[in-house]
Amino acid sequence: MTFPGRFYFLDRSRDWAGDVENNDSSARTPLWTRETRITPDQYAVIQDQSKRKSYGTLVSLSAKQGTEFFHRMASWPVAFEEAIKQTASRHFPDSEFSVYIHGHSTGGPFAMMASQRVANIAGLVGYGSSPFGWMYPVVSGDDWEFPFNQLRLRTWRDTARYMYEGMKHENLGLPMLIELIFERWQSAKKRPNFKAEDFIHKNCVRALETAARVSAERLKLSNRDSDALMQRYLGYTRELSGPGTKPVPNFLSIHGVNDDTVTLGRCQRSLPLFAKMNPPPNVRSVSLGAGIHSWGWSDQQLPQGIVRSVAKLWYDAITNGFFVKE
Repeated sequence: MTFPGRFYFLDRSRDWAGDVENNDSSARTPLWTRETRITPDQYAVIQDQSKRKSYGTLVSLSAKQGTEFFHRMASWPVAFEEAIKQTASRHFPDSEFSVYIHGHSTGGPFAMMASQRVANIAGLVGYGSSPFGWMYPVVSGDDWEFPFNQLRLRTWRDTARYMYEGMKHENLGLPMLIELIFERWQSAKKRPNFKAEDFIHKNCVRALETAARVSAERLKLSNRDSDALMQRYLGYTRELSGPGTKPVPNFLSIHGVNDDTVTLGRCQRSLPLFAKMNPPPNVRSVSLGAGIHSWGWSDQQLPQGIVRSVAKLWYDAITNGFFVKE
Protein backbone atom coordinates (compact mmCIF):
# COMPACT_ATOMS: atom_id res chain seq x y z
CA MET A 1 0.00 0.00 0.00
CA THR A 2 1.00 3.59 -0.55
CA PHE A 3 0.49 6.24 2.11
CA PRO A 4 -2.45 8.63 1.59
CA GLY A 5 -1.70 11.40 -0.89
CA ARG A 6 1.22 9.69 -2.63
CA PHE A 7 -0.61 8.07 -5.55
CA TYR A 8 -0.31 10.20 -8.70
CA PHE A 9 -3.73 9.93 -10.34
CA LEU A 10 -2.93 12.29 -13.20
CA ASP A 11 -0.56 10.12 -15.26
CA ARG A 12 -0.86 6.47 -16.25
CA SER A 13 2.80 5.91 -15.33
CA ARG A 14 2.06 7.28 -11.81
CA ASP A 15 5.37 9.18 -12.04
CA TRP A 16 5.23 12.59 -10.41
CA ALA A 17 6.00 15.46 -12.74
CA GLY A 18 8.58 18.18 -12.19
CA ASP A 19 10.75 18.63 -9.12
CA VAL A 20 9.94 18.54 -5.41
CA GLU A 21 10.96 22.16 -4.84
CA ASN A 22 10.23 24.99 -7.27
CA ASN A 23 12.00 28.31 -7.83
CA ASP A 24 8.83 30.28 -6.98
CA SER A 25 8.86 28.96 -3.36
CA SER A 26 6.08 26.48 -4.10
CA ALA A 27 6.55 22.76 -3.72
CA ARG A 28 5.07 19.36 -4.48
CA THR A 29 2.03 18.54 -2.36
CA PRO A 30 -0.03 15.39 -1.78
CA LEU A 31 -2.79 14.38 -4.17
CA TRP A 32 -5.42 12.92 -1.86
CA THR A 33 -8.04 12.75 -4.61
CA ARG A 34 -7.92 13.25 -8.37
CA GLU A 35 -9.54 16.65 -7.92
CA THR A 36 -7.59 17.85 -4.88
CA ARG A 37 -5.16 20.72 -5.34
CA ILE A 38 -3.20 22.05 -2.39
CA THR A 39 -2.32 25.60 -3.39
CA PRO A 40 0.68 27.59 -2.06
CA ASP A 41 -1.56 29.79 0.07
CA GLN A 42 -2.27 26.73 2.26
CA TYR A 43 1.31 26.28 3.53
CA ALA A 44 4.60 27.90 4.42
CA VAL A 45 7.99 26.42 3.48
CA ILE A 46 10.21 25.75 6.51
CA GLN A 47 13.92 24.97 6.49
CA ASP A 48 15.29 23.37 9.66
CA GLN A 49 18.93 22.55 10.38
CA SER A 50 18.45 20.92 13.78
CA LYS A 51 19.28 17.49 12.32
CA ARG A 52 21.68 18.68 9.64
CA LYS A 53 24.46 16.28 10.65
CA SER A 54 22.40 13.25 9.58
CA TYR A 55 19.76 14.63 7.19
CA GLY A 56 21.13 17.90 5.88
CA THR A 57 18.65 20.76 5.92
CA LEU A 58 15.11 19.48 6.51
CA VAL A 59 12.64 21.12 4.14
CA SER A 60 8.99 20.91 5.24
CA LEU A 61 5.65 22.38 4.30
CA SER A 62 3.79 23.71 7.31
CA ALA A 63 0.05 23.46 6.61
CA LYS A 64 -1.77 26.59 7.71
CA GLN A 65 -4.49 26.24 10.33
CA GLY A 66 -7.98 25.85 8.94
CA THR A 67 -6.97 24.86 5.41
CA GLU A 68 -7.83 21.57 3.71
CA PHE A 69 -4.13 20.72 3.88
CA PHE A 70 -4.16 21.21 7.66
CA HIS A 71 -7.21 19.01 8.23
CA ARG A 72 -6.01 16.22 5.93
CA MET A 73 -2.67 16.16 7.72
CA ALA A 74 -4.60 15.73 10.99
CA SER A 75 -6.93 12.98 9.80
CA TRP A 76 -4.99 10.71 7.42
CA PRO A 77 -3.83 8.15 10.08
CA VAL A 78 -7.37 6.86 10.67
CA ALA A 79 -7.98 6.70 6.92
CA PHE A 80 -4.81 4.64 6.54
CA GLU A 81 -5.78 2.24 9.32
CA GLU A 82 -9.22 1.72 7.79
CA ALA A 83 -7.72 1.24 4.32
CA ILE A 84 -5.39 -1.47 5.64
CA LYS A 85 -8.27 -3.35 7.26
CA GLN A 86 -10.59 -3.03 4.27
CA THR A 87 -7.89 -3.97 1.75
CA ALA A 88 -6.98 -7.09 3.71
CA SER A 89 -10.63 -8.08 4.06
CA ARG A 90 -11.34 -7.51 0.37
CA HIS A 91 -8.29 -9.19 -1.15
CA PHE A 92 -7.17 -11.64 1.55
CA PRO A 93 -10.27 -12.99 3.35
CA ASP A 94 -9.62 -14.44 6.78
CA SER A 95 -11.11 -17.79 5.74
CA GLU A 96 -8.70 -18.21 2.81
CA PHE A 97 -5.36 -16.53 3.56
CA SER A 98 -2.62 -16.04 6.09
CA VAL A 99 -0.93 -12.69 5.59
CA TYR A 100 2.76 -11.90 6.15
CA ILE A 101 3.20 -8.16 6.26
CA HIS A 102 6.26 -6.07 5.45
CA GLY A 103 6.85 -2.38 5.99
CA HIS A 104 10.16 -0.94 4.88
CA SER A 105 11.77 1.69 7.11
CA THR A 106 8.98 4.07 8.17
CA GLY A 107 6.51 1.44 7.00
CA GLY A 108 7.65 -0.86 9.81
CA PRO A 109 5.63 0.81 12.59
CA PHE A 110 2.54 0.75 10.36
CA ALA A 111 3.01 -2.96 9.68
CA MET A 112 3.34 -3.43 13.45
CA MET A 113 0.13 -1.45 13.98
CA ALA A 114 -1.74 -3.47 11.33
CA SER A 115 -0.52 -6.80 12.68
CA GLN A 116 -2.89 -6.65 15.66
CA ARG A 117 -5.81 -5.08 13.79
CA VAL A 118 -6.06 -7.60 10.94
CA ALA A 119 -6.99 -11.04 12.26
CA ASN A 120 -5.13 -13.15 9.69
CA ILE A 121 -1.80 -11.34 9.71
CA ALA A 122 0.35 -14.25 10.81
CA GLY A 123 3.81 -12.71 10.80
CA LEU A 124 5.97 -9.62 10.36
CA VAL A 125 8.70 -9.92 7.70
CA GLY A 126 11.18 -7.08 7.73
CA TYR A 127 14.05 -5.61 5.77
CA GLY A 128 15.35 -2.34 7.20
CA SER A 129 12.05 -2.14 9.12
CA SER A 130 11.61 0.07 12.16
CA PRO A 131 9.67 -1.41 15.10
CA PHE A 132 6.76 0.19 16.97
CA GLY A 133 6.92 3.98 17.05
CA TRP A 134 7.29 4.20 20.82
CA MET A 135 10.53 2.24 20.53
CA TYR A 136 12.18 4.69 18.13
CA PRO A 137 13.53 7.23 20.66
CA VAL A 138 14.58 4.39 22.97
CA VAL A 139 16.67 2.49 20.39
CA SER A 140 17.93 5.52 18.43
CA GLY A 141 18.61 8.02 21.19
CA ASP A 142 16.87 10.59 18.99
CA ASP A 143 13.61 12.49 19.29
CA TRP A 144 11.49 13.98 16.55
CA GLU A 145 9.19 16.52 18.13
CA PHE A 146 7.81 18.23 15.03
CA PRO A 147 4.16 19.35 14.65
CA PHE A 148 1.70 17.03 12.88
CA ASN A 149 1.04 19.62 10.17
CA GLN A 150 4.63 19.64 8.88
CA LEU A 151 4.96 17.61 5.69
CA ARG A 152 8.62 16.71 5.21
CA LEU A 153 9.89 16.88 1.64
CA ARG A 154 12.42 14.33 0.48
CA THR A 155 15.05 16.03 -1.67
CA TRP A 156 18.37 15.18 -3.28
CA ARG A 157 19.74 15.15 0.28
CA ASP A 158 17.94 11.85 0.94
CA THR A 159 19.43 10.39 -2.25
CA ALA A 160 22.82 11.50 -0.94
CA ARG A 161 22.27 9.75 2.42
CA TYR A 162 21.45 6.42 0.83
CA MET A 163 24.09 6.59 -1.90
CA TYR A 164 26.73 7.35 0.72
CA GLU A 165 25.75 4.15 2.57
CA GLY A 166 26.53 2.05 -0.50
CA MET A 167 29.66 3.90 -1.57
CA LYS A 168 31.36 5.02 1.63
CA HIS A 169 33.87 2.15 1.42
CA GLU A 170 34.68 2.74 -2.25
CA ASN A 171 37.55 4.91 -3.35
CA LEU A 172 35.47 7.63 -5.00
CA GLY A 173 36.34 11.29 -5.19
CA LEU A 174 33.80 13.76 -3.88
CA PRO A 175 33.10 15.29 -7.33
CA MET A 176 32.19 11.88 -8.76
CA LEU A 177 29.97 11.07 -5.79
CA ILE A 178 28.15 14.40 -6.20
CA GLU A 179 27.63 13.70 -9.90
CA LEU A 180 26.22 10.24 -9.14
CA ILE A 181 23.85 11.68 -6.53
CA PHE A 182 22.31 14.14 -8.95
CA GLU A 183 22.14 11.53 -11.71
CA ARG A 184 20.19 9.26 -9.36
CA TRP A 185 17.99 12.14 -8.25
CA GLN A 186 16.74 12.62 -11.82
CA SER A 187 15.04 9.25 -11.47
CA ALA A 188 14.25 9.45 -7.74
CA LYS A 189 12.33 12.71 -8.03
CA LYS A 190 9.60 10.88 -10.00
CA ARG A 191 8.56 9.23 -6.73
CA PRO A 192 6.29 11.15 -4.30
CA ASN A 193 9.13 12.34 -2.05
CA PHE A 194 7.16 13.66 0.89
CA LYS A 195 6.53 12.17 4.33
CA ALA A 196 3.66 12.89 6.70
CA GLU A 197 4.11 9.83 8.89
CA ASP A 198 7.13 10.79 11.01
CA PHE A 199 4.99 11.66 14.03
CA ILE A 200 3.78 8.04 14.21
CA HIS A 201 7.05 6.42 13.18
CA LYS A 202 8.97 8.39 15.81
CA ASN A 203 6.37 8.61 18.59
CA CYS A 204 5.65 12.34 18.59
CA VAL A 205 3.05 12.18 21.35
CA ARG A 206 2.21 15.90 21.37
CA ALA A 207 1.73 15.91 17.61
CA LEU A 208 -0.57 12.89 17.83
CA GLU A 209 -2.66 14.46 20.57
CA THR A 210 -2.96 17.72 18.66
CA ALA A 211 -3.92 15.97 15.42
CA ALA A 212 -6.63 14.03 17.24
CA ARG A 213 -8.03 17.20 18.84
CA VAL A 214 -8.08 18.99 15.47
CA SER A 215 -9.97 16.11 13.85
CA ALA A 216 -12.37 15.84 16.78
CA GLU A 217 -13.18 19.56 16.56
CA ARG A 218 -13.75 19.35 12.81
CA LEU A 219 -16.12 16.40 13.32
CA LYS A 220 -17.82 18.11 16.29
CA LEU A 221 -17.32 15.03 18.47
CA SER A 222 -18.45 14.84 22.07
CA ASN A 223 -15.87 14.98 24.85
CA ARG A 224 -16.14 11.21 25.27
CA ASP A 225 -15.65 10.52 21.58
CA SER A 226 -12.82 13.06 21.40
CA ASP A 227 -10.98 11.24 24.20
CA ALA A 228 -11.53 7.92 22.42
CA LEU A 229 -10.12 9.36 19.20
CA MET A 230 -7.05 10.64 21.03
CA GLN A 231 -6.43 7.19 22.52
CA ARG A 232 -6.82 5.71 19.04
CA TYR A 233 -4.11 8.04 17.70
CA LEU A 234 -1.76 7.34 20.60
CA GLY A 235 -2.34 3.62 20.08
CA TYR A 236 -0.81 3.77 16.60
CA THR A 237 2.69 3.92 18.09
CA ARG A 238 2.49 0.97 20.47
CA GLU A 239 1.24 -2.56 20.88
CA LEU A 240 -2.32 -3.25 21.98
CA SER A 241 -2.78 -5.19 25.21
CA GLY A 242 -5.51 -6.53 27.45
CA PRO A 243 -8.10 -9.31 27.39
CA GLY A 244 -9.23 -10.43 23.94
CA THR A 245 -6.41 -8.58 22.19
CA LYS A 246 -4.59 -10.32 19.37
CA PRO A 247 -0.90 -10.84 20.33
CA VAL A 248 1.87 -9.22 18.30
CA PRO A 249 2.95 -11.82 15.67
CA ASN A 250 6.51 -13.10 15.42
CA PHE A 251 8.94 -10.76 13.67
CA LEU A 252 11.88 -11.65 11.38
CA SER A 253 14.07 -8.55 11.03
CA ILE A 254 16.73 -8.51 8.27
CA HIS A 255 19.36 -5.80 7.82
CA GLY A 256 21.88 -4.86 5.15
CA VAL A 257 25.40 -4.64 6.50
CA ASN A 258 25.75 -1.02 5.37
CA ASP A 259 22.31 0.15 6.46
CA ASP A 260 23.02 3.28 8.51
CA THR A 261 19.33 4.15 8.89
CA VAL A 262 17.65 1.13 10.51
CA THR A 263 20.73 -0.57 11.87
CA LEU A 264 21.18 -4.05 13.25
CA GLY A 265 22.21 -2.42 16.53
CA ARG A 266 18.87 -0.64 16.81
CA CYS A 267 17.03 -3.89 16.19
CA GLN A 268 19.06 -5.64 18.85
CA ARG A 269 18.31 -2.83 21.32
CA SER A 270 14.62 -3.38 20.65
CA LEU A 271 14.74 -7.09 21.58
CA PRO A 272 14.36 -6.52 25.37
CA LEU A 273 11.42 -4.20 24.64
CA PHE A 274 9.63 -6.88 22.64
CA ALA A 275 10.46 -9.41 25.37
CA LYS A 276 8.49 -7.37 27.94
CA MET A 277 5.27 -7.64 25.95
CA ASN A 278 2.51 -9.93 27.19
CA PRO A 279 2.73 -12.33 25.46
CA PRO A 280 6.10 -11.58 23.85
CA PRO A 281 6.53 -12.28 20.13
CA ASN A 282 9.47 -14.31 18.87
CA VAL A 283 11.86 -11.78 17.29
CA ARG A 284 14.99 -12.67 15.34
CA SER A 285 17.45 -10.28 13.70
CA VAL A 286 19.62 -11.29 10.74
CA SER A 287 22.50 -9.28 9.27
CA LEU A 288 23.30 -9.81 5.60
CA GLY A 289 26.85 -9.42 4.36
CA ALA A 290 25.70 -6.89 1.77
CA GLY A 291 23.03 -4.25 1.24
CA ILE A 292 22.13 -0.76 2.35
CA HIS A 293 18.85 0.70 3.58
CA SER A 294 17.34 1.06 0.13
CA TRP A 295 15.77 -1.98 -1.56
CA GLY A 296 17.05 -0.84 -4.95
CA TRP A 297 20.74 -1.21 -4.17
CA SER A 298 22.95 -3.32 -6.46
CA ASP A 299 26.62 -3.42 -7.47
CA GLN A 300 28.91 -5.37 -9.79
CA GLN A 301 29.20 -8.29 -7.37
CA LEU A 302 25.45 -8.44 -6.76
CA PRO A 303 23.83 -7.09 -9.95
CA GLN A 304 20.39 -8.22 -8.74
CA GLY A 305 20.89 -6.67 -5.31
CA ILE A 306 19.63 -8.29 -2.11
CA VAL A 307 15.92 -8.70 -2.82
CA ARG A 308 16.17 -12.37 -3.79
CA SER A 309 18.20 -13.20 -0.68
CA VAL A 310 15.73 -11.44 1.60
CA ALA A 311 12.74 -13.11 -0.07
CA LYS A 312 14.42 -16.52 0.32
CA LEU A 313 14.91 -15.93 4.06
CA TRP A 314 11.27 -14.87 4.41
CA TYR A 315 10.10 -17.95 2.51
CA ASP A 316 12.22 -20.30 4.59
CA ALA A 317 10.97 -18.73 7.82
CA ILE A 318 7.34 -19.07 6.73
CA THR A 319 7.57 -22.65 5.46
CA ASN A 320 9.71 -23.89 8.36
CA GLY A 321 7.32 -22.69 11.06
CA PHE A 322 9.06 -19.63 12.49
CA PHE A 323 5.77 -17.73 12.55
CA VAL A 324 3.75 -20.49 14.19
CA LYS A 325 2.83 -19.47 17.72
CA GLU A 326 3.45 -22.19 20.29
